[in-house]
Amino acid sequence: MTIRELLEEQRKRVRSRNPAERLAAALLIPAELNRRLRTLNNSEIAQLLDEEVSANMSISAPEAWVCDEAARRLRRAIPKKSKATPPQGGRARRAHSALGEGGSRNSR
Repeated sequence: MTIRELLEEQRKRVRSRNPAERLAAALLIPAELNRRLRTLNNSEIAQLLDEEVSANMSISAPEAWVCDEAARRLRRAIPKKSKATPPQGGRARRAHSALGEGGSRNSR
């Protein structure tokens, strides 16, 4: 099971009416996520912040901007091997897209 699948599984179980599934969402899945997250490099963490964390927040939530800045800083910490610039934060792209096209933030 991938990290993204674990995240989705936790989202699903936390909403369950079954107390055992909610317990798994509160204890077991986070423990496995923590173990796996420790194995990721800065680039992979930045990608998760951008695609999974900030993408699931309201575009106006202040926490979303914190995630976006953290992802940008992690990307800047990656040693440069080429002259290619790292991608801009997803929150800024989505905000620009939603404002420029009049669409919702989830219309990507």
